[in-house]
Amino acid sequence: MAVKFANVTTGELYPLETFGFRFTSVSENYTVTEYNFVGVDASGGAVTITLPSPSKVTGIPICVIKTDSSANAVTVTGTIAGGDVSLANQYDTALLISNGTTFYKIN
Repeated sequence: MAVKFANVTTGELYPLETFGFRFTSVSENYTVTEYNFVGVDASGGAVTITLPSPSKVTGIPICVIKTDSSANAVTVTGTIAGGDVSLANQYDTALLISNGTTFYKIN
């Protein structure tokens, strides 16, 4: 089985060169685009991570991790079953996957 990655702008699927996630680090509000593993440093203030449309990334896992030890929250927002996800502590993680209509938190 070939592992694929979705470009959320075009919806185009293309193969990953190796199995795994495409990683990016952010320290301010961010909308998930071509990276599906987002390390968030919220030491400068609360950060909101916005998920793409669920229909653009069906079956593609998206992982968000809070990397700093500050008291500032990281909020993952989008079309998520059960509502937004808040990451309060260092190394809190949200692993989400879409069925094409909504995201489900699977951890």
